[in-house]
Amino acid sequence: MLSDISKVMGLEEGDIVLTGTPKGVGPIKGGDIVTCGLEVAGKAVVEGNIEVEVQDDTSEDGYVFAET
Repeated sequence: MLSDISKVMGLEEGDIVLTGTPKGVGPIKGGDIVTCGLEVAGKAVVEGNIEVEVQDDTSEDGYVFAET
């Protein structure tokens, strides 16, 4: 998986790659808010918290995977 990711974007030491979908999560749509966090040894890492608003794809072609 990391090999495929590194073909389309640079990865550097310290980068975090989040994958998977927690149980019970359904489809997301534009306007939804996705909130993620990070815990180490049961303690929340404040710097690891992110919140992202989902945006609908407005391009005609959408995302196309291409090796670089």
